Amino acid sequence: MGMITLQKGPATVEHRANSPCRSAVKLHQHQQVCLVVASPTPLSSMAFVATFVFSEPLTSQLATIRPCDLSFEAIQLFRLSYKMSQQPVEVPEIQADPQVIADLESEAGSLDDDGRNRRVNSKLQIGSDLRESTASLSSSVREFRTIKGRTYQTSNTIDYWAPNDDKQLETFDVVHHFTLMLMDDRLFYAPVPVEKGDLKVLDVGTGSGLWALDLADEFPAIEVIGTDISAVQPSWVPPNCIFQIDDAQLDWTFKRDHFDAIHARNLYGGIDNWQRFYDQAFAHLKPGGWFESMEFDILAGSENPEVENDPNHIFKKWAGLFWDAGDIIGRSFRQAQYKGPNEDIMMVKCMKEAGFVDIVHKKWKVPIGGWAKDPFLKQVGHYAGLFMDQSLDGWALQPIGEILGWTYEEIMVLVAEMRIALGGSKSLPYFNYHMVYGRKPENPWVPPPASDPAPVPTQAEAAASPAPASAQAEAAASPAPAPTQGESAASPAPAATSPGNTSAEATSRTP
Repeated sequence: MGMITLQKGPATVEHRANSPCRSAVKLHQHQQVCLVVASPTPLSSMAFVATFVFSEPLTSQLATIRPCDLSFEAIQLFRLSYKMSQQPVEVPEIQADPQVIADLESEAGSLDDDGRNRRVNSKLQIGSDLRESTASLSSSVREFRTIKGRTYQTSNTIDYWAPNDDKQLETFDVVHHFTLMLMDDRLFYAPVPVEKGDLKVLDVGTGSGLWALDLADEFPAIEVIGTDISAVQPSWVPPNCIFQIDDAQLDWTFKRDHFDAIHARNLYGGIDNWQRFYDQAFAHLKPGGWFESMEFDILAGSENPEVENDPNHIFKKWAGLFWDAGDIIGRSFRQAQYKGPNEDIMMVKCMKEAGFVDIVHKKWKVPIGGWAKDPFLKQVGHYAGLFMDQSLDGWALQPIGEILGWTYEEIMVLVAEMRIALGGSKSLPYFNYHMVYGRKPENPWVPPPASDPAPVPTQAEAAASPAPASAQAEAAASPAPAPTQGESAASPAPAATSPGNTSAEATSRTP
């Protein structure tokens, strides 16, 4: 087993080449973090992510090590200690780094046919591990199919568009890292009282399980359940965390009014009825509980007006193909699509319709690649660039090939065009990352399940039964949480909110 030993003060950093440990999950006897090697090169070499295990605890939030064994400038260690800050990180406006742009232009001719950089392609690897389920599964849930070497979940009821192999799951881990950077290491942005403990939390579409594991490890008194259609979560878990195989599109099997908080992230293209999904989250929350949902807008934007305003640019073509594929199969990729300043995105509309109150909508503009001048955004961009670069091939095969009927060769040409555009010196690409959270009122009116026969109320029962207006009365009596630092001063959370009212939170990254 290969090992690289790096020194930082009294602590020893050991990299085990075949380590089965997942990145950025604290184990019970070890502390491990994700490492990023910053290098001002084209997109595919923007970051190198590996897992290092510390034999002694480290407390520094950021350290720089310059090992002679690696041909990179530095390794920066992130999140050496976990925290749940109540103040959001200050995110600066994106400005391009002139030196990076110049380097990108000089490297423009060193790309392979698929748009990858030859010089570092062999080094852009992330450690893999064995993934086993802790759940008892039927054989149908374990069914997979392979498209051009990539593995996809499939069964009689499931035909998911994105791969579920190790390569794709590693990108989920990268997303988890830069999402926590944007959220200042907060696992919830909604005011969930995690410090209180003794909470029941559901993570829908848990993927590799990192978010659920982080929450369970940080707060041992919280009971965490992660659900997903694929049995790809690790087998070693904290005692307060369990993973279950479940399809969020079907009727949820949990008790109603059961969870204190529900979390969902990056389910784009996987839900056939977004309104029903939000309704089920509402029904299974306890009164007063919070639902937090995060989704990408799949349309990449650009800080270059020429690219942004070009209707035929590859960014718009790419998004349009996914929108079309989702519309054909009835699983929309439009849940975070921006349609104008006077129209809510689908996530907000569904939250309102479900009956949530104290709704807050946040948006981050996330640079893709290391072109941002600000050091913080540059690091976020390294992660986002790696995420996009590693995902493009697997994303396109099923929606564009299987659904829209493109040949494999046509798909690879499209992927290469997209990859080159994302790494181009004039593209200055970014994507919008949306978060919407809301609270279930203390006395909500919830209609009976569709499968239950609706009783015919007597006149007296009808007069005494709670109606939707009761939720408005409850919300009026319950003040909304005070806006945290970073929320728009022009759009504070309302002091009294009825179902469907929304606070649109503007961040300093939003143009």
